[in-house]
Amino acid sequence: MLECRTVISKGGGVVMLAIIRKKLHLSQGEELIIKVDDFGMHLFSLRTAINSVQSLIEEYNPGHKKLTEILVESRAEEKAV
Repeated sequence: MLECRTVISKGGGVVMLAIIRKKLHLSQGEELIIKVDDFGMHLFSLRTAINSVQSLIEEYNPGHKKLTEILVESRAEEKAV
């Protein structure tokens, strides 16, 4: 686990050390998401968030079926009942 100290600049920016950017494969201009909860602040890349959601969906859709097809089928089943 890496840990470092940084400061918030006058304009609200936060500097992230190069060693952390390299470990997380972050590049200049990459979009980040800040999640705040009762435990603090969590910072992660949009790419990481998308990968996480895709993995979650994969658990429920192992056949890689289009989600729109699943929704249409589900609605058809509801109408049939």
